[in-house]
Amino acid sequence: MIVLNLKTYLEGTGENSVKIAQACKDVADDSGIDIAVAPQFCDIYRVASQVDIPVYSQHLDSVGAGSFTGHAFSRCIKDAGAVGTLINHSERRLTLAEIDASVQAAKRTGLATIVCTNNVPTSAAAAALSPDYVAVEPPELIGSGIPVS
Repeated sequence: MIVLNLKTYLEGTGENSVKIAQACKDVADDSGIDIAVAPQFCDIYRVASQVDIPVYSQHLDSVGAGSFTGHAFSRCIKDAGAVGTLINHSERRLTLAEIDASVQAAKRTGLATIVCTNNVPTSAAAAALSPDYVAVEPPELIGSGIPVS
């Protein structure tokens, strides 16, 4: 599976996120390759409601319902139309305990999980938490123009 993370670039926000997602869907349909997109939180609903493509959130906090202002709550992510989430992206590193709690929160909500890691020991530890996927991102390749996962 290929996951295109739209990050927070302005070119990937609002209606542009829908255009990018549609282009990914067209490539997926033409190639037979599974492609998903990870737009900004504010665009999850927009993309999921307009394009028939798997949508992942860029992050998920392990909090439940309650007084957690500013957190990414798994139920809201799912209700917005996401089918999964990235966890521990290179730009949003978590402790192993936080990764585990986020994986469990996602599973309780029915969201698929992609735990991002940066080396073999972290990959092994992440895999032991039973996410759906582990994406290895060697730090020396990030931003190099060479695909990292």
